[in-house]
Amino acid sequence: MADLVLGLAKMTVEGTVSMARAAMEDEEKLKKSVQRDLLVISDEFEMMHAFLEDAKDHVTDNVTRTLVRQVRKTALDVEDCIEAIIYLDNKPHWWHRMMLPWCMPPAAPVKDLDAAVANIEQLKARVEAMGHRNLRYNRIGDYCHKPAEHQHAVVTGAAKQSSQVDLIMLINGRNTNESRQMKGGAEEGKSHQGNSNDDEKEEEKDEIEEAMWGKIEVGNKKEDAGNESKVEQEVDDVQLKVISVLGTGGDLDMMFISKAYDDPETRKSFKCRAWVKLVHPLNPSEFIRSLLAQFHKNICPEKHKTFHQKEKEEDNTFDQKEKDNTVNFLELMVATDGALIQMFKAQIRKKYLVVLEDVSTMVDWETVRGYLPDNKNGSCVVVHTRLPGIAYSCVGHGYRVSELEKLSVDHSVQVLLNKKDVAGKSTCSKTEPYEEWEKKNPLFGREEDLRWLSWLTYKDARVVSVWGISGVGKSFLVQHFRRKVHEEEYQDRKFVWLDVSRPFDLRDLSRSLFSDLQSSSAPEGHMMPTIKDPIQWCHEFLQGQKKSKYFIVIDGLQSIEEWDSIRPAFEESSIGSSIKDNVVIIIVTNEENVANHCATDRNLVRNVKGLEVRYAVELFNRVVTKNKEYDWSHDREEIKHRNEQTRDILVQKCGGLPKVICAVAESWRMVRDIEVKDNLVSKLEANAPVTTQSLEGTFSWLLSYFRSCPDYLKPCIFYLTIFPVNHTIRRTRLVRRWIAEGYSRDNKENTAEENGESSFSKIVNLSMIQAPRTKVDYMRMSRCQVNGFLREYIVSRLMEENLVFELEGHCRKNIQRTGRHLAIDNSWDRDRNVFESIDLSLLRSLTVFGKWETFIISDRMRLLRVLDLEDVSSGVTNGDVEKMVKLLPRLKFLSLRGCREISHLPDSLGDLKQLQTLDIRETCVIKLPKSIIKLEKLQYIRAGTAKHHQASEAAENPSVAAAAAPMSRPSATLGSKLTIHRRHGSHSGVKVPRGIGKLSSLHTLGVVNIHASGEDAILEELKNLTQLHKLGVSGINRKNSEKFFSDISRLVHLESLSLKMQANQDNEAAGLMADISSPLEKLRSLKLYGLVDRLPSWIMQMCLQLPRLEKVDLQMKTLPQQELDFILTLRYLRSLRLRLAEFQGGELRLGWSIAQSSNSWIIDFLEIACNSRLQAVKFGSKIDIEILKIRCSSVSSSLQFYGLQSLEYLKEVWLSGSYDQTFKKHLEKELEENENKPILKLEEPSSST
Repeated sequence: MADLVLGLAKMTVEGTVSMARAAMEDEEKLKKSVQRDLLVISDEFEMMHAFLEDAKDHVTDNVTRTLVRQVRKTALDVEDCIEAIIYLDNKPHWWHRMMLPWCMPPAAPVKDLDAAVANIEQLKARVEAMGHRNLRYNRIGDYCHKPAEHQHAVVTGAAKQSSQVDLIMLINGRNTNESRQMKGGAEEGKSHQGNSNDDEKEEEKDEIEEAMWGKIEVGNKKEDAGNESKVEQEVDDVQLKVISVLGTGGDLDMMFISKAYDDPETRKSFKCRAWVKLVHPLNPSEFIRSLLAQFHKNICPEKHKTFHQKEKEEDNTFDQKEKDNTVNFLELMVATDGALIQMFKAQIRKKYLVVLEDVSTMVDWETVRGYLPDNKNGSCVVVHTRLPGIAYSCVGHGYRVSELEKLSVDHSVQVLLNKKDVAGKSTCSKTEPYEEWEKKNPLFGREEDLRWLSWLTYKDARVVSVWGISGVGKSFLVQHFRRKVHEEEYQDRKFVWLDVSRPFDLRDLSRSLFSDLQSSSAPEGHMMPTIKDPIQWCHEFLQGQKKSKYFIVIDGLQSIEEWDSIRPAFEESSIGSSIKDNVVIIIVTNEENVANHCATDRNLVRNVKGLEVRYAVELFNRVVTKNKEYDWSHDREEIKHRNEQTRDILVQKCGGLPKVICAVAESWRMVRDIEVKDNLVSKLEANAPVTTQSLEGTFSWLLSYFRSCPDYLKPCIFYLTIFPVNHTIRRTRLVRRWIAEGYSRDNKENTAEENGESSFSKIVNLSMIQAPRTKVDYMRMSRCQVNGFLREYIVSRLMEENLVFELEGHCRKNIQRTGRHLAIDNSWDRDRNVFESIDLSLLRSLTVFGKWETFIISDRMRLLRVLDLEDVSSGVTNGDVEKMVKLLPRLKFLSLRGCREISHLPDSLGDLKQLQTLDIRETCVIKLPKSIIKLEKLQYIRAGTAKHHQASEAAENPSVAAAAAPMSRPSATLGSKLTIHRRHGSHSGVKVPRGIGKLSSLHTLGVVNIHASGEDAILEELKNLTQLHKLGVSGINRKNSEKFFSDISRLVHLESLSLKMQANQDNEAAGLMADISSPLEKLRSLKLYGLVDRLPSWIMQMCLQLPRLEKVDLQMKTLPQQELDFILTLRYLRSLRLRLAEFQGGELRLGWSIAQSSNSWIIDFLEIACNSRLQAVKFGSKIDIEILKIRCSSVSSSLQFYGLQSLEYLKEVWLSGSYDQTFKKHLEKELEENENKPILKLEEPSSST
């Protein structure tokens, strides 16, 4: 997590340098001393930035961590001081060239300005002192030797954390629990060996002799007899195990290995054993001869001894047999190379143990490895070496370092073993039916992902990518796919699974690939050639397997370069050509850029996300029950309820990651007392290693991700911890806050808004931000939640940094609290004494959840940039807003959304010169103050009090509106009046003042009531807002429509347009529109509310001319079939929402009347609002849907959906609102008949708007 803190420091220093440099560009300075001080500060910070770049791999000790923290804190203080001078300066042109120029008041108090200048001098002294401390503690320039030290520390640390192991246990493949019974097992082996009957011995002896002399043909499928057959069956499908022994080459090393090599249990497990000391240069023929000689030596004497004892009792023929055996052994030693190879091919098929003593070069290891195939029968290779690099490379990625028993303080022998070999293999045989295996290893909530993978078996896919955050279950998903395809028993389909080792070794990966390809094709014993180009092995092999289709899974790729190096093995004849027709490659990776690069097409990339809540709960329950940690059905009701509450808290904190859910469920007894305020990661680590061992891979990936992810993304990730677990956040809210904090800035290529949206998308794809699992959002995710586990992880690592601090529960006054970001939780008891004891002088953002109290705003918050009250439940008044404006002059982000007690904004709002975002939606404010036109930096205004879907609901169900009306009479409060006011849609926009056109930086504006604002005048203003991307307007009528559409033609950047029509007394809203002069070429989203029974002609004309129109929302009384068909056939339409009050004949027909000669139309997302007037929805053959959302409002029990079973691309159906269970069962039956097996999901209300 030091990398996250380092990234925050680098971004802060970079911003401070830019600000200081820009401040010096103008020659006219109020004080020359300020110029000199800023020059010194900017130079120092440039050096600090370079230091932070160099320190990236070395933040491993307390001194360096402290220095990084001090650099960041000083940079923030300097930035605040520069902003103070900007705000107070009476010569604003000084700072106009800054990256974020500010508009200042006409005069400034001299004493405040002098104080700010004095602060600059003080900060300069702090910066210089920090540089001196650097030299004093010798931190800069002292890193050249750290990487090796750090690597050594990691290995040593791993060794210390691991318990001492027994080499006998590792070689014989027993787990830790079995090690306690090691001696008993050995004795049992002796007893078993002694009791075997003579016939078995004689038969086995004959078989060994045949194998040694090549009398068994390669590829013979004769079954082994006796005990050896049993052993072979037990280790079936167990991969070759490689164990590295890292020592000094002395006698102690050999003693450890020899003890394990000669152990009775080892002798029993491995009939073929050999110990070879490698001689450089290596002679392959002599190596093979030595192996065969020792195989013969280690088998025949034991068998011969038993045979001799028997013969001595019967007759005296032992001498003759010994003579024959010696002759056979001598023949082996003088055999030709051809005969030798044939003998070796036959014998190496057995389960073997080979000890390689003193491996000194990777060339020797690679050569020897080619002669030791992986027969999937539990064979083992022990590599002894004195070089750590060779020890690591032989074992492969994910090694575990353990220590053998120490005989002296100075001498230590370490053992390295791949973690997969430590954990062992699954008990499920590869031939086990999928249904039985799936019952033991269920897959929760992955039906759609598995369906997508199954689709690959029928399509012409070459390279497919499956990617997502570590621990999300990518490999387990692909394992299910592999077993499911095997169940179908296609003889021509073969699977190969490759785990990429670390450090990446192309030769080793190619060798594993070739070995697995051979095994999957039942080869006739030919061995891997030792040629220079390992890729060629695989290329030639696949070239000759045209009749078979290979599914090759490559799990663990981390870079584009790794894929480019292995790709030629799967290509056609020439380098750079396409992948072979008979090969489908499935890439499993954590990295998005790797996934996109490898895949043949972007449509062949699958991003695996975290589990939905209900599936996470199912998985948690299963693991807890399976491990006998807890039985949910046995406890009393109150205890069961309490445990279910604890489970729900844990599931929320697991972030939908199956690996984390399983680890937590397995530790149920240790975490069952957790509360919402407790940190899950800290609690797991407190019980380590029992609770954290299975999460080592996830923790390692998070560390590596924070190390490698771009610095600009790190502050955005850290900022997520402000929001509670399971809290829903609007996307735009988060992006606008990033901009206000300076985490997303303008650059040469993109605006700050575009960069913020890009950062949001990257974090979403990593599952660090997740879609609320009870909501469906299409196209761009409009709402999100922070991944619970990620939040817990970051908070546990950043506690000492004091970046974010919370007030929750019952806080004590004597606990010191300080930081830059404060979040007040709903659970906090609002203790004023505690709040006033907090140092708020450095506070940059304040976020409040729950009840508001007036004392929360303080004059000590002068540096506050972000004030977010969107989640305040009640209490904010007009007086509070006036106080905020007065005491918080540096606000850049102000959100009062949902604060219904606010009815007007003060005129002093115009003093917030730095304000960029103003959100007053869902308040009672009906007009903006005149002073708002002074806010030249304002980019985003959201206002208005009506939600259009509520108005449409009233239109669809007049009885509902009528029933609610009496509630707003005599004793109605302001809030209840507003509710009824909204329900009928009588007001949906705000009045804006003249001069609004001066706000040339506006990006988003809505909702503006042009009828109330003075139609002609306000329309003249709107056409000057040429940078608008999103516009919402209400009050459009026959009188103003022509000029409105003429003026908005100039808004060439407009991407989203929302229009609320104002019908006249005769309800002639549809006929009042004039033609638009020119199309809005960038328009992607069009929302029309208030139309009656037809679409205006200009709408239909404009839709035909819009090249990018993807999303259409229609709220009308009714829509003619011809016009509905027209909308459905829009060329680029991806999303359609229909909210109609009445239906022709009680039916809604989709795709029935489209001309039979036309193409079929596929819509990604369709939402239909159903009411009591709708009796049937019918889908024709000319339309297809991927996601269908059905919003119900008192629907009839007789409502029917027809044609769902024929929708080929249908994936999900979302059902929300009030409906009868009969209707739900009808939907389930329809979907069951669809071959695609779409999923029916029930949508619940979100926790935040």
